[in-house]
Amino acid sequence: MFLCNWQRIFISNYQQLAEISGEHKRIENSRCGKKTGISERQIYVQMKADTFPRSITLTAGKNASKGWVECEIDEWITARMDER
Repeated sequence: MFLCNWQRIFISNYQQLAEISGEHKRIENSRCGKKTGISERQIYVQMKADTFPRSITLTAGKNASKGWVECEIDEWITARMDER
């Protein structure tokens, strides 16, 4: 069976999302920024430096829908609090 790139990406992202249990929710860029108190740009800078949880992509293309697993953001916040 031949799959286009966007189909592979969709299946991969669907599998990622399926692995998230019911207690974990996906949050979008604006909510992630509000929850952490840092700008969207800074979130991506920290992701690139591997100091912030990686986002998950739910759709392919130029206007891809991205988000974060809320429990991973909560763990990141807790780790920052433990560092002080």
